[in-house]
Amino acid sequence: DMRGYTPEKRSDAVRAKYAPGGAKLFLFVGRLAGRKNPLEALEIFERFSKAGGDAHLLIVGRGNQERRMRRRVQRAGLEPRVHFLQGVPVKELQVLYASSDLFLFPSTWEGYGIVMVESACAGTPVLARPVGAVPEIISPAVGSSYGSVEEALEAAPKLLALDRAAVSATMHATFDWEKIMEAYEGMLEALVREGKSRSKTA
Repeated sequence: DMRGYTPEKRSDAVRAKYAPGGAKLFLFVGRLAGRKNPLEALEIFERFSKAGGDAHLLIVGRGNQERRMRRRVQRAGLEPRVHFLQGVPVKELQVLYASSDLFLFPSTWEGYGIVMVESACAGTPVLARPVGAVPEIISPAVGSSYGSVEEALEAAPKLLALDRAAVSATMHATFDWEKIMEAYEGMLEALVREGKSRSKTA
């Protein structure tokens, strides 16, 4: 249910803690594992910062890539700007989504990718590799897909300029339970009218 993910949950206290001084807040949520590609999220953030972007990165998750990520952060001198969190309850996560400015979704393989929907419903644009359901869900109104880090960096300023309320409204218009149930009911009624009330056996 996406109704708990809204821009209204944006928190000045969260932003002051993780992105002080008016900096942008990038967010990654997921397992710190190979196919989730969290190191690429870190690379996008690192290169954005080195190019003069004023931002912080919040990483929510745990996994076998964490130690490697922390070492890279230390080598790059980005420790004050990269924050790691684990075990965040859903209600707090809703606040983190709403308090961020850009959601990074660099997975190399996904069955779906619910976190990108949660982010956009909270008003935070999504920057994602075109895997899983990304091509169907992430339109220019709510984010952008990319094929390389260079493309991600080119897209980031445009996404940071998107209207958060419009991002949320666009995503909620699709992921509304009443509309989803109406669509399912319509599909089932059509199948019954066509006489397809049971599956054919082999």
